[in-house]
Amino acid sequence: MATNQVNIVNLLSLPKAQTLLPGNYLIVQNDLGTQIIDWDDVAVLKLDDLGGATIASLTATNMVVGTLISSFLSASNYYSEGQTGTLAPSGYYNVFTVTNGLMTETDYKIGSPEYLDIINTQIPTVTSQLANIFKQLYIDYQTATSTTSTFSFQFPNPFSDISSAWVNDVQPVDIQWTCTPTITCIPQFTTSFNGGKLDVVVDLNYVPPSSVSYGFKIIREY
Repeated sequence: MATNQVNIVNLLSLPKAQTLLPGNYLIVQNDLGTQIIDWDDVAVLKLDDLGGATIASLTATNMVVGTLISSFLSASNYYSEGQTGTLAPSGYYNVFTVTNGLMTETDYKIGSPEYLDIINTQIPTVTSQLANIFKQLYIDYQTATSTTSTFSFQFPNPFSDISSAWVNDVQPVDIQWTCTPTITCIPQFTTSFNGGKLDVVVDLNYVPPSSVSYGFKIIREY
């Protein structure tokens, strides 16, 4: 009867290693039999049946992870699809490139769509609405002295932004007047547009007994 000589080693009798380093080997039992693997080649660490692991501290040169859930993540650089995350100083930007949720480029461009919309659409619309809500007023003053029943004067400020059609539509009620000494009459006003200014002819239908000083004010929406 043959006797097989087998060397039996009790693992508990071996000296204990303090660390695992590249060049150290692990014994692996799989379908191919019993093999060894260098610690430098270990790439997967499986600690539970669902393929997850809880690691307090991990240092590695390269790591491939399908899903990573972390309460805190810190890195010197972030990349997505080979594009590095941008480091933009404080400022105004209106053009952005986002790669898989990571901002990889920022820029500012005059003439961008929102700039053109503000300049060409929003501001003119607001200005037009304000012009309809708040009417402009033309206000001017003039004085005159006369002893006759009919005389004329001219308001000094030109109608630089008012059309002649508006000037021709001035009503007597738009002109207020006072006089010293006081006279009792209802003057008639006739207006015309002359060299950008408003001419006024006053007809008192009354001849004052002495010289009268008048003050005139015009106020009208346009």
